[in-house]
Amino acid sequence: MCPQISAKELACEEAKAKLARCCPGFDNTPIECVDTSGEVMGCDQVDLRLDDARCVTDRSCQALVAEGVCARAIANWNGGFPQGFTAVCAAP
Repeated sequence: MCPQISAKELACEEAKAKLARCCPGFDNTPIECVDTSGEVMGCDQVDLRLDDARCVTDRSCQALVAEGVCARAIANWNGGFPQGFTAVCAAP
């Protein structure tokens, strides 16, 4: 039996897909959405926080570009792993 995906893993995967679809030049490969219960790979621990994932999925592609979400996501992840991680969404 396969393990069940958690809500935060699902939100992360959906946000990864949307960023890849909406942000030209964005590479979603380095984003880990696996919740390893306290290890350094959880979606809301290092790679993509749950609130950021929800923010991404709630916005249109046009809003992601206009609000700088795409630019921050590209700065965070393109070229490997996050360096000096910044939240991708501005506070609503």
